[in-house]
Amino acid sequence: MGLAMIRKDGQRIWVEVSISVLKDQYYEVDEVAIWTFQEVTERYRLQQQLEHAAMYDLLTELPNRRALEKYMEEVLRQAKQWGFSVIVGLIDLDRFKSVNDTFGHEAGDLVLKEFARRVQAMLSATEFLARWGGDEFVVVFQWETNPIDLKDIEKRLHLLHQSVESPMEMEADHFITVDMSMGLACYPHHGEDGDQLIRVA
Repeated sequence: MGLAMIRKDGQRIWVEVSISVLKDQYYEVDEVAIWTFQEVTERYRLQQQLEHAAMYDLLTELPNRRALEKYMEEVLRQAKQWGFSVIVGLIDLDRFKSVNDTFGHEAGDLVLKEFARRVQAMLSATEFLARWGGDEFVVVFQWETNPIDLKDIEKRLHLLHQSVESPMEMEADHFITVDMSMGLACYPHHGEDGDQLIRVA
């Protein structure tokens, strides 16, 4: 059994607790319980790091494909249960290869991180962004209205384009501009599972 505890100095630690019950050979005395506490803070932190690395992209800190698959399973289950719509967008950064070729991969990494930061900043609590791989990302929108409000979609996509296509400052007085393309697929019209929706998008 693992527990979080606070030491006297205020530091939070993790401990494993085991319990042993003792009796004498004639069972004539009451049971005695011996509690053993072993600090496992470093092991717990390493486990947390490994779990995080398995579900998140190391460069952008966005959820990765594995996390997206789990999210899609859950959100589509809820959509089926409650009757709301889900829109999946597959985003590709245009001219990203030229950034790597011209300025190097370090600049490309900065563009990817800045893109992730900008898009996350404009998403609501019911919207989800994941890195699909390379310069491709997947964004998931939920709409409780049915049919979907097309004007609302256009507004959200316009804001998304604006956030991405404004110049990104790489260093003092040095800016890079990238564009984005995005294909869309809607549940349940274009598919009923995450893989199919992403393929359509």
